[in-house]
Amino acid sequence: MIRGALRRLLGHPPSAAQMLDRAWRLGAAARGGPALSILPEGADWRAAPAEWIGFLAPQDRLAPHAAAAISAALAGRPDARLLFTDTAIARPGGPDPWLKPGFDPLMQEETGYAGRIAVFRRDLLDATGWRGSEAATVSAAARGLDAGALLHLPYPAVIGPERAWPASPALPAPRPMPRVSVIIPSRDRPVLIATVLRGLLEDTDTRGVPPEILVVDNGSTDPEVAALYARLRGRIRVLRHDAPFNFSAMVNHGLEAATGEALLLLNNDIEVTSPDWLAEMCACLARPGTGIVGPKLLFPDGTLQHAGVVTGLGAGHAGHPDAGSPGAALGPMGRLTHRRRLSAVTGAAMLISRACLEATGPFDAARFGIAYNDVDFCLRARALGFGVTWTPHAVLTHHESATRRRRTGAALRQFRAEKAALRALHATGTAEDPAFSPWYARRLRPELRALAALPPPRAFMPGDA
Repeated sequence: MIRGALRRLLGHPPSAAQMLDRAWRLGAAARGGPALSILPEGADWRAAPAEWIGFLAPQDRLAPHAAAAISAALAGRPDARLLFTDTAIARPGGPDPWLKPGFDPLMQEETGYAGRIAVFRRDLLDATGWRGSEAATVSAAARGLDAGALLHLPYPAVIGPERAWPASPALPAPRPMPRVSVIIPSRDRPVLIATVLRGLLEDTDTRGVPPEILVVDNGSTDPEVAALYARLRGRIRVLRHDAPFNFSAMVNHGLEAATGEALLLLNNDIEVTSPDWLAEMCACLARPGTGIVGPKLLFPDGTLQHAGVVTGLGAGHAGHPDAGSPGAALGPMGRLTHRRRLSAVTGAAMLISRACLEATGPFDAARFGIAYNDVDFCLRARALGFGVTWTPHAVLTHHESATRRRRTGAALRQFRAEKAALRALHATGTAEDPAFSPWYARRLRPELRALAALPPPRAFMPGDA
């Protein structure tokens, strides 16, 4: 009832100005919490009277009720040691909200986004010291903090000019490259399977370490496919999977046979379009704390198909919030141009470390034979502390429509059961994805929404940078 009244009052969806005004009005009701000292950037904090200390950069100013909202968010959180907020970017037509994800150590390393404003508990600041900028101080202070100590408050607490982020740096390929086992579930479709195999064997720079290619064949009858397998004998292995279609069971068949240090799940409708994609994914997987890596996927028309998966979208399940955007889209705050942590990535192209697989276990063929198996696997891995990374620097084309068929009958009933299982196991109907702002509606095409109350602070993403 309250949400409906807000829609009628503000319009649906609210504009950026309406969303900011709503947030600041909610901030006016904030009460309680510790005292704050907000100082000019770089000022000596040691004489500041408050337990919590923040720094304002030149040209930045506190938004309405910011101090009250921050203080109230810290009330009753004795383990908190660092909190950062959203930012409102000053523009000629009015401020524009920059709505941030929960703390992402990889994105912080590349962009320094977790500030404007950050507040530090005095003992943490005493231990860390000022590192020349708010971003560098946050990065240093965040190292070693546990989930309850590092919080993000989705409140636009600072108004100031836009500041360009540095370009996403190149990562050197691991030396030596790990041996990658590529698992390709497939059936018939000779043009598709020939394209993906050619891309792996001829168009991918593997840095002198050829991948182990395992095609898990689910009953192909096309003679062209049989001829292709015969031509490539010795370069690929074909594992016969003569059972009713179950994507997870096919993946598990390949994983059980794989011998590589890293395991790459690859749909048979993927096309390699640049040689360095696998080296980039391996470089990301080599980062400490990383268990899973996903690439940027484009549709054949060049629009974006996959830039990560957000849980809770699409009636409380999971979805690709940026799908359909131009392939070169920057995304909110330029996030689509930087590596970042996410809750999940698609199984159409997913690189998994051997350690992550052994800890997480196989894909769940009983509950997720058709859909959401990739989301379930990623969420189980995250719960164990493995980071899930998406990179814009590994780009592939996904001919998704070439293999997708409309679900009817038993397949539709199974799909509905798998949606229910995802909600039951991972609370995707109610839990807020830390990679996604609660100020966005939980739709497959996200838009701003008006909230009835300020969102609570939330913890950081798993995995170290």
